[in-house]
Amino acid sequence: DGIVVLENFYSEKYCEQSVRDIDEALIEKADGVWVDSFSSDHRVFGIEKNSLGIRKFSDDIRIIDYSIDYLGYESAEGFVLGAKLLASDGNEGSGGGWHKDNAIFKQFKAIAYLSDVSSENGPFQYVIGSHKLKHRLKYFFNKNKFYQTRFNDDDDEVSNVYNEIKTVCGKKGSLVLVDTKGIHRGKPIVTGKRYALTKYMWIDKIPKHIKKMLIA
Repeated sequence: DGIVVLENFYSEKYCEQSVRDIDEALIEKADGVWVDSFSSDHRVFGIEKNSLGIRKFSDDIRIIDYSIDYLGYESAEGFVLGAKLLASDGNEGSGGGWHKDNAIFKQFKAIAYLSDVSSENGPFQYVIGSHKLKHRLKYFFNKNKFYQTRFNDDDDEVSNVYNEIKTVCGKKGSLVLVDTKGIHRGKPIVTGKRYALTKYMWIDKIPKHIKKMLIA
């Protein structure tokens, strides 16, 4: 499917401490915090440098093993994103709408929900099977579509009646393992807030445009 959800992966105590660590980093590292144009999506790239607790998430051997099993190799570099999502008029959700992280190669991510997530406060959404080659082979002769990484709600890759969209609602402590070569987004948040940690991993080096966003 491209996605699996493991419930009760982290304890409530761990989640609550990680939420405090994110809030603290948002204040202490304010100059390095990325915020979207709607003041909804607040991101601290490389937050494990600021928190021993979150570093445990970064170094979790279970997640590393899942990544190796799926990708077939151990990632060379990576970091953890600490995110706080707030309800804001017109927001596009985490990630700024439907997208792929990579149009060609597998891209593995692990997302830990640190707060309870309902359909109203920005759950992760995924187009089932969209990581597979057959999902885009029909666009083989349209290179713009074949290599497309950003999508609108009404694009056929998302809205086609045969596509199944999985909406991941869950309790704090849930872990989402996903191939972000597939089409995904954070659903626009309607009410409340959502906290999450995301582990990013690369086969080689972290891209320069992303690496410069890591907090010192």
